[in-house]
Amino acid sequence: MHSKSRIIILILVVWTYALRAVELTISLPGSYEISDSIVTTPTGTDCIIAINASDVVLDFKNNLIAQGNATANVDGIIISSGVSDVTIQNGIIRNVTGRGVLINPSCARIKLSNVIFENCATRGISGSIINNLEIENCRFFSCCSAATADSALFFDTCSQIQCTNCTISSMTNNTATLSGLSLTTVSLSSFGNLLIQNNVSPIFNGVSAKTGTVNSFVNCVVRNNNASGTVFEGFVFGSSSFDNSFVDCAVLQNSAVTTFTGFDFSGTSTNNVLRNCQVNLNSGASVFGYVLNTSNENILIDCVAQGNTASGAAPNRAVGFLMNNSNFITALRALSGFNRASLGTAIGISLETAGNTNSAFVDCIAEGNQGNTAATSFGFNRAVGANNLFTRSVGYSNNTTVANQLLGIPAGSVSTPAAPASNNIATITGSWTNIAAAA
Repeated sequence: MHSKSRIIILILVVWTYALRAVELTISLPGSYEISDSIVTTPTGTDCIIAINASDVVLDFKNNLIAQGNATANVDGIIISSGVSDVTIQNGIIRNVTGRGVLINPSCARIKLSNVIFENCATRGISGSIINNLEIENCRFFSCCSAATADSALFFDTCSQIQCTNCTISSMTNNTATLSGLSLTTVSLSSFGNLLIQNNVSPIFNGVSAKTGTVNSFVNCVVRNNNASGTVFEGFVFGSSSFDNSFVDCAVLQNSAVTTFTGFDFSGTSTNNVLRNCQVNLNSGASVFGYVLNTSNENILIDCVAQGNTASGAAPNRAVGFLMNNSNFITALRALSGFNRASLGTAIGISLETAGNTNSAFVDCIAEGNQGNTAATSFGFNRAVGANNLFTRSVGYSNNTTVANQLLGIPAGSVSTPAAPASNNIATITGSWTNIAAAA
């Protein structure tokens, strides 16, 4: 009996700890609890907690760890290379001058749950060469204030990330280019219920993916952010990004000093699918809803660009859907409405500058897009492109010039009823007919 009791005590000591140290290194597997908040005042580059062992559960028990001075490059938690099966949960990481959590290469099965990141100066979570990372119910407030900051969530060469129910807000930086979520060579990952809002930097990207394949984005919203110096992009994907899907994603009420873009798939980005996405009520010197320049085989279904305003000096532009040298694009029920350029050109759906072949536009509508004159207001504008299909699409009330409602679409496929509000519309019998009408 005595021997058995000693074994039980030993197990409790190894697997359950109450942590009160200013700086802690976890070198053994086990379940750890933080019984009180930890505030540290490091004198050099350091971290508050280092996790050097696999099979660790670290529970903050709703306490916090924080840096109490301004010493540079101090991280909240560092997970060492090669570690696996680590869970960090239920707490706050505050006021660190470096990263909230740094996950080093070759880690696997890491989970962060119910963690709040406040004032983490360079990044909230940073990780590279990770397999199976789960982030759920985490919030990132006022991070990325340092001159070297770049994004709240930063992942490089990772696969099978699951990020759900997270908020990134109130980042402010007067010098650095910021992103809410930054992905480089990330694959087989999913991001759901992600809100990126109320952030300010000279150049701002909501979601930036230099390279990304077979990733899904569901109900991701980029809202009320400001590119205070030049360019804003809601979702921007590079030339090696393909086979990604976007469902119910939105870019709403953001602003840029120069150019605003909602979804940017320029640079041979291929085989991406967007469904039920919105780019609404944004502003900039020029505004673009969806840009698919030099991209191929992308599909847009039930996507909307509406109420965006270009207010810069002439010649500014407001374009709902822009294609330049794009091929095999499919747009089904795309809507571009009420986009305005006060001193320039407004276009609902535009094929321009070079290329543009073998694309299909079915059941699309461009309505109420207004440039500074009737001559600079267009519904559809096929300036360049061959072997493109337009069917059952409508250009209506894009100022008063009937010819500009469906410009560049072969006349034999377009009907121009004189009074669209009357029963004259009933005279259109072709099931494939496109309709051009001014108000």
